[in-house]
Amino acid sequence: MTQHAATPGTPEQALARLMEGNRRFAEGNAVRPELSAHERRALIHAQAPFAAVLGCADSRVPVEIIFDQGLGDLFVVRVAGNVASPGALASLEFAVDALSCRLILVLGHRGCGAVQGALEVPFQPAPDAWTDDRNVEEEGEGPQLPHLLHRIRAGLEALPELTPRELTPAVDANVRAQVTRVRNNPVIARALAAGAVEVVGAFYDTESSEVRKV
Repeated sequence: MTQHAATPGTPEQALARLMEGNRRFAEGNAVRPELSAHERRALIHAQAPFAAVLGCADSRVPVEIIFDQGLGDLFVVRVAGNVASPGALASLEFAVDALSCRLILVLGHRGCGAVQGALEVPFQPAPDAWTDDRNVEEEGEGPQLPHLLHRIRAGLEALPELTPRELTPAVDANVRAQVTRVRNNPVIARALAAGAVEVVGAFYDTESSEVRKV
């Protein structure tokens, strides 16, 4: 594959392109696709990413790099713990509705500090700001991190006796919980029903540099 590869036409093809790019990266054979000056100028006027990725803000998980993709290939939303917050969901709605992305990938990773933080705080009723996706985060509402940790912890309650030492199962559980939240978004749910998009969970191993499906 080069930077001129055909745009994937199906969610399956989009996922295959991501996984192939990750294989190159993990094996040390990344092509790091770059665009010519003419191609970069074309991106000023329009974008057509083939997939959207909801990833973690962790500096060790740069999405385009680990999937060996270039400018304009991916629509990336990054937030600590790859949480489907109201702002993240709004961005993914745009990716599906306005940009026609065929795939949404929710990407967790080994050693996620946000998931570890959620495991270390006692579970308690929601702090109210993110209990309803109609609520919008606004400046001046106070600290937001407790709401983010609650959103993660709520998806881990089905797992028995988890501790911070058992982090990878918790990361996987958080990915699955966020996939469910993304799939339940009304805009994305309509696209799913029409077969226009698929939502998939994945885990990036920072030790092996490999991505696996969750």
